[in-house]
Amino acid sequence: CVDNLVSVVRAFGARLGHLDQVLQPDRGPELDDSTPDASWLSEVSAIRLQLAVVARRLRNARNMLRRLESMVPDDASMGRRLTGYLQDVSDDVDGALEDASHLIERCNALSSAYDAALSREHAAQRRVAKEAER
Repeated sequence: CVDNLVSVVRAFGARLGHLDQVLQPDRGPELDDSTPDASWLSEVSAIRLQLAVVARRLRNARNMLRRLESMVPDDASMGRRLTGYLQDVSDDVDGALEDASHLIERCNALSSAYDAALSREHAAQRRVAKEAER
């Protein structure tokens, strides 16, 4: 379960990397210079919502792991190994939770950058229209 959540966070990170490339003004000759359409923003918003769900599941997993760790006896060799394993899984959960939080922030930044790019594009269109009227 934790491995799947970690994979989901990584996949969303890769997708956001691609979406970020699409928004960049110096994105290369294969893409035009216009601002992406509204589906781009919808995808970023959907990713943000999905990351919030994943983060909630990761927090639940972290809480469950903490409860399990507190139930394992410290004196037995098997108990020490199990505690070590649970701590490793807990570290993975904490890392994925931190990554998910950063990606949610990245979604917010991308949404703001989209809004700014759209405003610049509209301002440029208004300037062109005013100049054409003259």
